[in-house]
Amino acid sequence: MIQLSTKLGRLDAAENIYKTVIDSMHLLEGSRKQRGYHAIYNSMLVAHARNGDLNSAKVFYDKLREHDLYPDGDAYGSLLACNANSTTDESTDALAIYEESRKHNVRPTVYLYNVILSKLAKCRKIEPVLRLFNEMKQLGVTPNSITYASVISACIRCSSESRAAQYFQEMISSPKYQPRIGAYNSMIQFYVQQKPNREKALEYYNLSKQFNLKPSLHTYKLLMEAYANIPAYDMLTAHKLLTEMNKRHGYRPSAGHYATLIRSYGCLHRDVQSAVAVYKEMQKAGIKADETVYQAMMNTYIDNNDMNSAQEIYKDMLKQGTQSSPYIENLFIAGYGAQGQLDKAEEVFNRMGDSGNLVREPSTYEAMAKAYVENGEKTKAVQVVQQMRSRDFPPKVVDGVTQLIHASSK
Repeated sequence: MIQLSTKLGRLDAAENIYKTVIDSMHLLEGSRKQRGYHAIYNSMLVAHARNGDLNSAKVFYDKLREHDLYPDGDAYGSLLACNANSTTDESTDALAIYEESRKHNVRPTVYLYNVILSKLAKCRKIEPVLRLFNEMKQLGVTPNSITYASVISACIRCSSESRAAQYFQEMISSPKYQPRIGAYNSMIQFYVQQKPNREKALEYYNLSKQFNLKPSLHTYKLLMEAYANIPAYDMLTAHKLLTEMNKRHGYRPSAGHYATLIRSYGCLHRDVQSAVAVYKEMQKAGIKADETVYQAMMNTYIDNNDMNSAQEIYKDMLKQGTQSSPYIENLFIAGYGAQGQLDKAEEVFNRMGDSGNLVREPSTYEAMAKAYVENGEKTKAVQVVQQMRSRDFPPKVVDGVTQLIHASSK
């Protein structure tokens, strides 16, 4: 009953059931009492974890430990899925939970493996991903489409094209294969953004159609990029996709789809007029601009040396209630730097901080250092690197900016 309540999103019902039965659990005897406590606490751990309440989930983890019990595989997976810690490497948490579950002989489930593999894939830990993937098959845990999607994602993030293609083929050849669009999107994205090849991108899209898969909104965004960003450019087809997604699948284009076209027209093709036309088309369709659209418009103006229009759209963005982002501020730092207006670039850099709404990203320091270098202010660029070191950014990130400064001296 608790599990069913969790599936229905009724945490209140799960809590009521728990309160009804927990005081009677002591009446059970021997191993039945242990099994009873495990079933109840484990189910409540999952209920709170799936509801995104990590602290409450940990309360039930502690209750299990008080009885010398451990969560089952799915509960460990739920605990890990809820434990998204942006301040540390998520792969550390994933491997720690995996090691604990194995140490105490918890029977692994496909869900537990999927969560762990997904975390490792995001952190580009390809060797642990492949090791655990082989291990799960050896233990008789059958991978599903979600498992393969994580393995393929890990290969792609590490630019291992051959291994990604190999596991994709293994996935679609599996007797129990249940098609999902995610893995296809990963392959399409690889051939759109990492190794541009429209023919290969469309090959995977057409393969998804053979399995009668419905493209997602993300699929359409990737297809737009395939036609708009890879030579020979086909802006007509890219634009037509806005209509096609609505007519064929009932999708209403999002602000992100318009942002893709605006960026392609304005930044890649240097066609400001067409970028502005897409922006107006979006407004006419009643779609509210979001950060991605405003960023694409500012990028368009700045790349085409029109800082005044960029400033106007920036003001409009704030007026409409959309907050700026470090990446938008970076555009202005770079734009002012390119025009030799270091005072204005510094003004943007200085209004950002190490905390609050507008936090300086490593790319912010890089943009400021580059602006200084371009304008012959190498000493100030070195000071920016020193500020980066005080923020404890990864050494590789800081070294990248240092190399940029050294390269300018050659």
